[in-house]
Amino acid sequence: MQALTTSSSSVTLFSPDVLRKALLSAGKIVKPDEVSAVLGYATSDKKYRDLHGLHLILLSDGSIEQIKWDSSGGNKYFVFTDAMSKSIYGLMKGNKHQLVKTCSTWETLSRGDVGGIPLLESKHLNVMVPTLDDLGPSLPPSWQHDVCKKNAASRGCHPTSEWIERFWALIASTPGVIPANLHSFALVPITRHQLASIQHCIKYQALSQAHLQSLPSYATRTLSSIGCVCMTDARADRVSPIDSRADPLITALVAALQCLGVAIPQMLSQLGNTHFRNARQLLADHVQSSPATWSIIRQCHAFEDTTGRRVALDVNASYAILPCASWEEHIVQLGELLPWTPIKFHTASAVQRKLVSHSGLSILTQASFLECELLPAINRINSSSTEPLLLKAIGEKPGRLTNIFVDGYLHPIKKTVDSSNSLLQTLFSRPCAGDDYRLLPQRYCTPASLATLKQHGLAHFNTPETDSSSGAHSASHT
Repeated sequence: MQALTTSSSSVTLFSPDVLRKALLSAGKIVKPDEVSAVLGYATSDKKYRDLHGLHLILLSDGSIEQIKWDSSGGNKYFVFTDAMSKSIYGLMKGNKHQLVKTCSTWETLSRGDVGGIPLLESKHLNVMVPTLDDLGPSLPPSWQHDVCKKNAASRGCHPTSEWIERFWALIASTPGVIPANLHSFALVPITRHQLASIQHCIKYQALSQAHLQSLPSYATRTLSSIGCVCMTDARADRVSPIDSRADPLITALVAALQCLGVAIPQMLSQLGNTHFRNARQLLADHVQSSPATWSIIRQCHAFEDTTGRRVALDVNASYAILPCASWEEHIVQLGELLPWTPIKFHTASAVQRKLVSHSGLSILTQASFLECELLPAINRINSSSTEPLLLKAIGEKPGRLTNIFVDGYLHPIKKTVDSSNSLLQTLFSRPCAGDDYRLLPQRYCTPASLATLKQHGLAHFNTPETDSSSGAHSASHT
């Protein structure tokens, strides 16, 4: 104090304000071993703005610098007051900010605030505690990549493994979001010994370790081969932008395809056999079947047609599942006959059945298939090539049936006569006697077919031999 006052001075009350004014007038006068105590008293009234111009910054090299307040230019200085700020400073590369020698006074100041903002984070002082926001500007521009390979040849173009380990250890203990100024640097470990930027992970809807741990061991390799981004460090999971309500597998696939400019139908078409089988299995076993995923699954080359070829389901075509396995024996002919494409399901592999289920297709009921699809199609084209299908349909006892094939063409059942009855066969074997009636072809004369045809109007003659429950002989043309 003797250096700050003259013999003629009359000090009645020595206060922090008096000290600050004396220091400002005296200039760089405080010795290094006095800085901490002097700074502590000069800030004890919390008038931080009045520190401007005082030489009270003791650097780690022993030099003393001047405190600045709201100064846009000039040097900036860092001080760390806890383990986290020390870790952040340790990660900063090539920064030009000099380090302040730590002391209890700076720790006390770190608890002060300006307008509710911690003093040393407010950017008002030219002394600050390093935060994650300060890390990005300190990193080398050469670390900015969407994706880069980790190898010795590219040293200097990406962080070292040790740096990455320390960074994610820090992030794991730091709440909140990762600052945007770090998003362009390749800091996220992904598959194939690569690092990706956070912005790349966001763009590609990267799959986190939490997502991948619920999938089989081969999933990561398979998804990477398609183009998905798969992270390999659980501490980076917070980088994944996938909504918790979304299907992570479908979300990542669609994002990757959009970014790569590949159409969904081509997604699996270029994969080798092993990755193709694995990709199909992933889609079959781990996709959440919902209306949101149906159209996407249909566009994947994950289905097999009747010849075993890889196909996608054309978005402009209609598909349905036949009622039962026996109809799939005729799936090729039905595909040519019907206005929609039948998909192999009942006799397909378990993977194919799951994929078809995920595509949102429903199984037609027997009645709907026969009466609304098959029989109208047979009537429409009127070709005897469809007669085997008609015979099978009759065996399934359809609710509505109007025609059968006679002499190669469709003929109304009500104008057809039961040829299994010898009397009717004799009467209607002569064209002149039968008028428009035709005898029922022998191939329709099985007991089951006759019973069905009689219900739909087949002209028949009840006799004791053919109908023991009838006491009267009558011709029926119902």
